[in-house]
Amino acid sequence: MKVFGINTKVLSWLSLELEKQDEKWGEDRHQENYTWLAIALEELGESSQAILHDNYGGEHAGTIKKELIQLTCVCLQWLNDIEIQERGSE
Repeated sequence: MKVFGINTKVLSWLSLELEKQDEKWGEDRHQENYTWLAIALEELGESSQAILHDNYGGEHAGTIKKELIQLTCVCLQWLNDIEIQERGSE
């Protein structure tokens, strides 16, 4: 089954990761945009590392899916934080 063209299995992976992030960092975490950007870039770097290790060998081979899930969830949390901040300023 798909929602907005995305397989529901993928959406369930995102949901599980969002729950993990909430447990680890708390649900209410306001960050400045540059901090969110730094976190997202760190996850993007780990995604790049996973691809390199898949192609050339390394301990992070086979982790691209995990890294992309984390990157996507950080971006979702960032968007959510922006929405919360905009709603609070109205």
